[in-house]
Amino acid sequence: WRNWTFQQLGPEWQYVAPSGIVTSGDTTWVATADGIQFTTNDGTSWTAIVDSTGPISLGPADTALRLLPNEYVQRISATRRGLVVSALGGNVRLRRGRAGEWQSQRLSFAPFAPLNGALIGGALIKGRPCGLRPAADTVPCINRRAPSAGTPRWPQTSWFIRPIAPEYNDKIDQTYRYGSTMGGNFQEHQGVEFNDPDGTPVRAIGSGVVAYAGPAEAGALTVAIRHDTTLSADRAHRHIFSTYYHNSELRVRGGQRVSAGDVIALVGNTGRATNDHLHLEIHVAPTTDVRPIVDSLERFPAYTTNPELWLKPLPGTGIVAGQVLDHAGRLVAQARIYGLVKLEPQETPLSFVETYGTHAHAHPVYLENFAIGDVPEGTYVLGTEIAGRQVYREVMVEAGKLTWVVFKP
Repeated sequence: WRNWTFQQLGPEWQYVAPSGIVTSGDTTWVATADGIQFTTNDGTSWTAIVDSTGPISLGPADTALRLLPNEYVQRISATRRGLVVSALGGNVRLRRGRAGEWQSQRLSFAPFAPLNGALIGGALIKGRPCGLRPAADTVPCINRRAPSAGTPRWPQTSWFIRPIAPEYNDKIDQTYRYGSTMGGNFQEHQGVEFNDPDGTPVRAIGSGVVAYAGPAEAGALTVAIRHDTTLSADRAHRHIFSTYYHNSELRVRGGQRVSAGDVIALVGNTGRATNDHLHLEIHVAPTTDVRPIVDSLERFPAYTTNPELWLKPLPGTGIVAGQVLDHAGRLVAQARIYGLVKLEPQETPLSFVETYGTHAHAHPVYLENFAIGDVPEGTYVLGTEIAGRQVYREVMVEAGKLTWVVFKP
């Protein structure tokens, strides 16, 4: 086994599927959220396997084969009859024909069972809320009682649909959420990511007017919509903008009216992007002027808020939001909250929730310093550390509702 690095695979091939590196003879296959790369000579040369939508993504390859129903690959397996691939657009078997040509055969059955476990040293290890544990270990992760958080209530501003339709990957990247720094490795994030292949349709999350359509920071093809919906809170009237970055193609122009669900662009990797994805921001501004919303010289716009408090949660999931405070009642920046469990997305899984730092902004209604959506229904014990002291709360999540929780020593 070896780790194929950024320098070898290139920026578009960052998110490797679970168990996504397999070998068969002299061939190594690497399955990612942007297609498949394979090499038969230990990385000296590569061939890409992509779909027929959008521009061809080569990466290190000099050849690309359009064989996939969708480039967002979830799992692969090398068999004697070929490479079995599970992708968003369906399941296929890839193999060479008698003349040596590559063929793609559709599979009507699901080739993989749900995976939660691996044999390590002869023992079955399974994913648990507290990490990887032996399957025989049934002791609760946190064997203690914790104060209960608030009762789940209907959210106040979950008005908007997803910018990516359900038939594609409509799940938010969990490694680099709003206000997070990916564990201190990156600048504080101003939006959320949807990892989808180039050419995936991008939808308007709500009705409004296109306030901007064109290049923005580092040349990222960008759309900004000023929505018909406005927010009145704290004796102030605010306008809501949504911005969509890194597109490969724009389908709207400035001044055009759009409705929720209209296709406004196609996913890409233009501008400062490490892979094909959509970067979505939601701004709540005191002005109708788009200039402070899309400003190529401003890395930290003044009016961004957490999109997960504006998007409708996925079916069967809810929202957890709240505050982490020190003993004096001051907000704690970049604290890590553990205990929530999400099975998807698998290529960018949830490890912990990170509180906002100095460049993220609270929702005008909630005044939170963390929020996370799409949390499966259930009861969780969440924990964080404040000034060296561990603080726990029991949180109940209900579908479509928001649970408010405050951590304080």
